[in-house]
Amino acid sequence: MYSLENSGGQQPWHSPVEFYSRAAGRIFSLDDALHDAVANAQFSVAAPDRVTVVLWFSKTTRTVSLSALVLRE
Repeated sequence: MYSLENSGGQQPWHSPVEFYSRAAGRIFSLDDALHDAVANAQFSVAAPDRVTVVLWFSKTTRTVSLSALVLRE
């Protein structure tokens, strides 16, 4: 799991977060999986696979299971 920081431009508030699923063998975007945009490059991770992020459009903080997101794809 890693975050990318925007250097400015059209969406300076946007901080995409992506994660690699070993089971699926590919990289997933939290923006795409949550149908929202991650607004803060800082996130927290808790065992076994939960991540908490701040979302831009819904103005919420959300905790999700990464394996559940992969299964939905």
